[in-house]
Amino acid sequence: MCSGSLAGAIGRLLNAVEGLDDPGPALDEAERELRRIGEPIGDLRQEVTELTWKAAARRDREDGLRALVRTSEQLLNVSAVDELLDVIARAAREQLRCDVAHLNILGEDGMATTRTCVGAFTEAFRRQRTASGSGITGLVATTRSAYVSEDYMVDPRITHDPTGDDSVGAERLRTLVGAPLFRGETVIGVLVASYRSPTTISTEHLGTLNALASFAALALSGAQVRDERETALAELQHANVVVRDNNDLLEWSSAAHDRMMRLLLEGADVESVAEAVCSLIGGSVLIRDAEGAILAGGPEELAASLPRVEREASEPGGRLRRWGEGDTRCWLAPVVASGEVLGSLVLVRPAREPGADLNPLEERTLERAAMVCALRILLDRSIFEGELRVAGEVVDDLVAGGERGARAVARAGRFGLDVRTPCVVLRAESTANAAGFLRAAQRFARRLGGLAGAGRPVHQLTVVVPCPESTSPEAVAESLWTALAEAGPEAPRVGGSTVASSPDGLVAAYAEASDCLTAVQRLAARRRWGTPGSLGFIGSLLSTNGGSSLSAYAGSVLEPVLDYDARRGTVLVATLEAYLDSGRSLQQAAVMLNVHRNTVQQRLERVGWLLGTDWQDVDRVLEIHLALRLHRVRAGTGPAPG
Repeated sequence: MCSGSLAGAIGRLLNAVEGLDDPGPALDEAERELRRIGEPIGDLRQEVTELTWKAAARRDREDGLRALVRTSEQLLNVSAVDELLDVIARAAREQLRCDVAHLNILGEDGMATTRTCVGAFTEAFRRQRTASGSGITGLVATTRSAYVSEDYMVDPRITHDPTGDDSVGAERLRTLVGAPLFRGETVIGVLVASYRSPTTISTEHLGTLNALASFAALALSGAQVRDERETALAELQHANVVVRDNNDLLEWSSAAHDRMMRLLLEGADVESVAEAVCSLIGGSVLIRDAEGAILAGGPEELAASLPRVEREASEPGGRLRRWGEGDTRCWLAPVVASGEVLGSLVLVRPAREPGADLNPLEERTLERAAMVCALRILLDRSIFEGELRVAGEVVDDLVAGGERGARAVARAGRFGLDVRTPCVVLRAESTANAAGFLRAAQRFARRLGGLAGAGRPVHQLTVVVPCPESTSPEAVAESLWTALAEAGPEAPRVGGSTVASSPDGLVAAYAEASDCLTAVQRLAARRRWGTPGSLGFIGSLLSTNGGSSLSAYAGSVLEPVLDYDARRGTVLVATLEAYLDSGRSLQQAAVMLNVHRNTVQQRLERVGWLLGTDWQDVDRVLEIHLALRLHRVRAGTGPAPG
């Protein structure tokens, strides 16, 4: 009975120690039983206390292990590295019962950056960056082992950084403990647990922190492995795309080369080359000759918007040039043969479109197209020069007249020119760029269904073109000068004839055109072209129509005033004649007309409105005065009274 009471007391005491309950009541009961049976108590109380501590330590270790197991299970269910690190930081705060837990990652420059943080109040602490080697992170990274700082702010082993100390002070942290994260032999970061009051860190807590630091290192290493795997996979996919694209480009390049070779062998024109480039590469294509004239492509607005192709951009042996930084990208491939610049091939693409820039194979295709254009231009030039020689001979025979002219009529018909219909003859002499102006004259003549030739020397141009009733010799002469002006600077002046209605009239028309050219060159400094109808009385004198031309000249000069008098019953012509005959004196004209001086003034103002404000300039006055006298002779009248 007595031994049973003692055994029960001892059992209850052990259960209290094992369960971490208060052992005091059970210990008192056991001591009473021992005294009652006369057994010595000895150091029973001290032994019970030690057993309680050991039981508590064991329980803490078991709890820590269970917490680590829970943490590892959580990590298995998380893939994002930031979430993994956040789980580890929260586990450290829970298991170490600290106030703040954070993880610092070391960069290549040694700077420590806070990657995740739990429990901090201030934003500065959550986003802190500390200098290499400073703070508890720097000490742990340097020593490569865990470290406990019982009072961080006064710890002499720590290299203090003002920024780090300010953030620690703002959180009022005292005790800090850190454990390193390893990747192989390299420290990649530090896991830190911090307390706002002085705290003694047990060996078990330090072990738990090291274990969590290992978990964090594994998470970061796993994330790096995943990143490297994903990067390698992306690189393989990209390489596969590049190989596939390169195969597509090679097939495209082969097809483009075949198409260019077919164009070359078939003798296709430059229009076909432009169409091929558009279909192969896209964009707008413009092909121009050495003088800038459009040979193919367009539209013309495109040519107007492009800068003038400078000589260095198309120098012999020059390569493809690219320019344009705004809304368009432009490429210029010089068209060159045997060191001679024959023109240029220009490709324009909107910069906003995907793939606006050319790849190397497209650039090579553009250069091949320019080579095909060069061969085509050379072929066209040889044909053109042959036709030009024949056309020149035909023109020379037509204006020579006689038997040569009669034989040339049929030859001109084979070129599409029927000289039995109304035609005009045009003459020009160039002092520079003779070949360029000759080609421009030939293109002009072709467009109108005529012929152009060069005399000896080559700078003397003669053009014979039809002149239907819907146009005039003046319009034709002006059009030729415009075409020559587009071919280059210092365009030659042009002289034109009146209409020749038959092949025999071409001889006189040639003489008229030559005389008008001489008149424009020597007498009319500001004129670019001239015909008998546009050169005033000089043209009338040069015209082969004699008096009828003079009468027509007088009528054309005075037509607005004559019509006004006829419609209104006024005497402006008589007033104008009296004014000029009196030496442009208002008073004498008034006496001659028997009217008041102001009346003369008012009539002359009306004349100025009809003839233009420059009617009293020296040249105009001379022509008007001559026209008045011719009109008087034709009408048989004298100055009428007012």
